[in-house]
Amino acid sequence: MARRPTTIHVISHTHWDREWYRTQQQFRLELVDTIDAALDALAEDERFRCFMLDGQTILIDDYVGLRREREPELRQRVAERRLLIGPWYTQPDEFIVSGESLVRNLLVGIAGAEHYGASMRVGWVPDAFGHPAQLPQILRQCGIESAVMTRGVGNELPEMQTAFEWRAPDGSSVLAIHQIQGYFSAGLLGFPFFWGDTSRWVPSIDSARERVLNLVEPFTHASGEEHALPLALWNGADHAQPEPYLVQTLGELQRHVPEYRFVHAGLEEFVHYVRALAAELPTITGELRGSRYHPLLSSVLSARVHLKQRNAYVQRLLERIAEPLAAIATTLPSIAACERDAHPFRTGLEEAWRLLLANHGHDSIGGCSIDQVHREMTPRFDQAEQIAAAIATKALTRVGQLLASGWAPPSSPLFACFNPHDREGVRVLRHTFAWSRDMATNLRVIASNQKPVLYQCVRIAREEYGWLNQTISAWECSAALWWWVQVLARIDGLGVHDYCWRHEHGSTSLTLMLADCEACNDAIASELLHLLHTIDPEESVEVTAELYRHEILVAARLAALGLATFAAITDADPQVDWGTAHPIASVSARERCLHFAGNVLTVETDATMTLATADGREYHALAAIYDEGDRGDAYDFCPVEEKPQRVRPAGDVSIQIVEAGPVRASIRVCYTAFVPSALCNRRTRRDEASVEMPISLTVSVQAGSNAVTVAGSLENRARDHRLRLHFPLSFQPRCVYAEGPFSIDARPVNGLDTAGWEQRITSIRPHQNWVGVGNETGGLIVHTDGLHEHELLGSVLSSEDDQRPAVLAITLLRSVGWLSRGDLTTRRGQAGPMIATPEAQCLRKHEFSFGFETVASESALTATAARRGPFFLRPITTAIAASQEIEALSESIVDLSYSDFVLTTVAYARKTPNALLVRFFNSARTAVSQRIDISPLFQRCTRVRTDEEPIDRLPL
Repeated sequence: MARRPTTIHVISHTHWDREWYRTQQQFRLELVDTIDAALDALAEDERFRCFMLDGQTILIDDYVGLRREREPELRQRVAERRLLIGPWYTQPDEFIVSGESLVRNLLVGIAGAEHYGASMRVGWVPDAFGHPAQLPQILRQCGIESAVMTRGVGNELPEMQTAFEWRAPDGSSVLAIHQIQGYFSAGLLGFPFFWGDTSRWVPSIDSARERVLNLVEPFTHASGEEHALPLALWNGADHAQPEPYLVQTLGELQRHVPEYRFVHAGLEEFVHYVRALAAELPTITGELRGSRYHPLLSSVLSARVHLKQRNAYVQRLLERIAEPLAAIATTLPSIAACERDAHPFRTGLEEAWRLLLANHGHDSIGGCSIDQVHREMTPRFDQAEQIAAAIATKALTRVGQLLASGWAPPSSPLFACFNPHDREGVRVLRHTFAWSRDMATNLRVIASNQKPVLYQCVRIAREEYGWLNQTISAWECSAALWWWVQVLARIDGLGVHDYCWRHEHGSTSLTLMLADCEACNDAIASELLHLLHTIDPEESVEVTAELYRHEILVAARLAALGLATFAAITDADPQVDWGTAHPIASVSARERCLHFAGNVLTVETDATMTLATADGREYHALAAIYDEGDRGDAYDFCPVEEKPQRVRPAGDVSIQIVEAGPVRASIRVCYTAFVPSALCNRRTRRDEASVEMPISLTVSVQAGSNAVTVAGSLENRARDHRLRLHFPLSFQPRCVYAEGPFSIDARPVNGLDTAGWEQRITSIRPHQNWVGVGNETGGLIVHTDGLHEHELLGSVLSSEDDQRPAVLAITLLRSVGWLSRGDLTTRRGQAGPMIATPEAQCLRKHEFSFGFETVASESALTATAARRGPFFLRPITTAIAASQEIEALSESIVDLSYSDFVLTTVAYARKTPNALLVRFFNSARTAVSQRIDISPLFQRCTRVRTDEEPIDRLPL
């Protein structure tokens, strides 16, 4: 049978790791050369149709910053759709960052690309380490109907496919183009290598012909007929410039391989061609984390875990604190009437997001770059946090001043609280305030209904304000007083709340008693000036200043996404009914036990925990730390010969109650263990020498919660190893449930048939904020803060009578010394250059936080975890001044208490003035129609896509 001609699209591109085995600025200089070369190639020959810049708009910002003179030319080529940019801002890791971060990455990238002329609307994700189930919906919600990927495909299809439909849990789908042979398969077609310097070479048609036939051959059927789907040759590689003489090479190929038609095309053109040609395609549903054709490199989830922890915190601060507060403070009608300018909030948040997204490149947040790259990530995290925290504080202060506070006793510390959770419930908030005296003896806290709330005094410390301590004349003191007031308020947020004046026998002393400036006014300073004017101007005055720093915990029922006010007062106040019982059950600590919600958590003398639940179940040896050797690299864990060993105390374990309740009860556990210091010279086992590892755990329970929280630290002095928390289970789970980007993923525990795969599959899996397991008899949920890697051990159900206990393992820390190695048993070949990365050993103090709770059954597991929201998301407070303003803002902005919906953000609407954007996802396993409560302060509601294109109007 004669073979029919087949169209082959040749797509020229560069995959640009902005920072990896070189720093961003080092690669930036190469980027300038690459874009220069691309612009030159586009200008010199119209037949060189187009060039794609890896789908990242940030690269254009990097280029224009150094090549302003070529910006007009660049804009022209982008507008002509010959230089293809966007839709991403950076190429992210799709499992480590949040779903909101993926959305912002696309929105910022598309807007930036359109600023330069046009955005490519293809989900170009060639090198990401797997893809979440919801990526098709995320793309479709941004007007993108296709995705192109290299990694992640496993056994979803029985045979190789270059294209398929990829469907999200909601049913939306994208056309997926699978780069089975890699995004670099046809790099430098006319040369004997796919990547490198071509300056001393000339292209060879023989090399090009051989490469093309080798690439096409796997898709040729035994009958001799070509594969029905169109084929693409991916003419690019990492940090690659446009191939020299490519147009001439393609012309020669057309003569030498006439059975194919070669088209130099853009990616969008190829996607349209595939869609038109392939009427029916196989369908894949769910996440793509296979390694059948390309290594998945799963252990980037735990490389340099401190970066993941930092990222998790800044994401929460931006998504759930700063953005909602900034939006509330500038869009609600009652505040908008004050003519507040939202512009600084908007632009500040945009800058914070750009800084954070710059750290989300897959080799950056994945921890798989050289040490200097990861050092340079820290200032970006710091700056994003600084902006977000400042905006959150300023916005809450602005909103707090509009809350009614006339109910509070005069001269009491007042504070406002914002609850960022999407459901009403009991929340514990921490507030620190400065006051002019020690309130320890009779401190109480009341809410705006003048009812007492459950509180706990954590710390009261007297502080001297040293820079004001001096002896000066009365004239100098009176002249400086108003300046002192300004400095106190501007620099430290303090004011003169009271004073102690002693004047006798020609000697004068003045003690300024300070407090939060919101509680202070000018009356005290004016009174002091009058006193200073009553004595001789030349008389010496000994000036001192002091304050009392109070830290308290309050447990209160808070409205969803709502604001509340509280006052710290003394129990001598006659307005308060102190006989009112607290409606919230307290917690307590006795000996080695924490008592909460009918449960008892016992800290054992071996530093593990036993949990006896209110319904009679017991969990033993919880949160034991296990240590094992790791001969791998930044990309992949690789075990040594020895099995994991329990990290056991080398001596006595210190177990001490540090908080007895009633809001929070805590026990601190401290001990020292010994672990092997490093690998032996052959790297097959661990060295016999050992090093100390001091470990500290603070185990806490809180009023109104069924969960246990652990804040820990350890001093890592060992190399080449992995530390994990083990949670033994008293049941055999059928599935592992994990929170993903806008989804709850149910993963079966049975292993896959991975024979013939490029990389042997691992049972290491990602999660966002929590992971849980259960069956009909019980369940366990583990919440983590930036610890995204888990594995279910001993869980393969090989037969009905297999009773091996399962263990849920959470990775705390992984220490390795190489970017990549080629001698791993868990991966063939290198994943990058073999460069030493000593800082990836994480030889430092490592701090971590996690929590856990039990549920009655598997069916209750996802509902419990989803409704709780991010476990480490805390209410934010600020001191406020006494006011007689409105109190309407204390109700919920949005309340999802009566639904299975999970909030992800409340933010400014980008396309609609004075509007809030609320985004959430459905955590149920089926489609639902459920109730959402929206504040009556809003007049209308419109359902929109992620990119804010309107869908329909919803009734309120």
